[in-house]
Amino acid sequence: MDWADEYNVLRIGAHPFHMSTPLHHLDDDILTRLDVFDMNGKDLYV
Repeated sequence: MDWADEYNVLRIGAHPFHMSTPLHHLDDDILTRLDVFDMNGKDLYV
């Protein structure tokens, strides 16, 4: 994510609870650097 700081872009955490893109194990200081989370019903009822 460090290189994204140099650009005017959104940092999106997509589907944080899917097995292919797990984000739930990351430290809070990393997660707070994300601008948004993309979630759907499948993410909420895992």
